Amino acid sequence: MYTSFHIKASELDEKFIKSVKALFKSKTISITIEEEQDTTEYLLSTEANRKHLEESLNSKEGYAFSFDELKKLSSDVSKGKKTDLKKLRKVKL
Repeated sequence: MYTSFHIKASELDEKFIKSVKALFKSKTISITIEEEQDTTEYLLSTEANRKHLEESLNSKEGYAFSFDELKKLSSDVSKGKKTDLKKLRKVKL
């Protein structure tokens, strides 16, 4: 079983530890702590990302999509799937 917790360090308490113990009972577990990168830090982390962000902010075009299309796009991106924006409607901003 693989479980990922995303929690602020200040929110770690005895209740959290008890919930982990209840979830895994007497099984041996491995705990890895990794600092999450802020979205803005990620967008500015490389020159290519920075350039793409600047181009997007200065663009006069965007994409229009339905709520269902947004849910699918969001799901695909979160799973690391490549997204095809050509299927979305381009609009002037």
